[in-house]
Amino acid sequence: MPASILAHQQQRIRFDHEKSEFVEDKNGDWTVQSLDYFEAQRIFAIVDPVESVRVTVELGLVSCPNGTAAEFLACPSAVLMQPLYTAIWTATKGN
Repeated sequence: MPASILAHQQQRIRFDHEKSEFVEDKNGDWTVQSLDYFEAQRIFAIVDPVESVRVTVELGLVSCPNGTAAEFLACPSAVLMQPLYTAIWTATKGN
């Protein structure tokens, strides 16, 4: 995923089941946004790794299939959380 120097740039992604990761796709059914400097610093200060993942996804997830980001975060899929976390930080590189 190419990184943008601007924070909160949205990017469409889809989950690649074979690779178990999110990949950039203009027609993807997920949307994430890059984090800004202050959001990143807030996450870096979190000691608990599970909380760090939760806050990253909470701040970076814009939309997901079959519901809202809030609904997804209320009951997240264990298989998708780490790849989603990685996709958000990949989109954030360069900020």
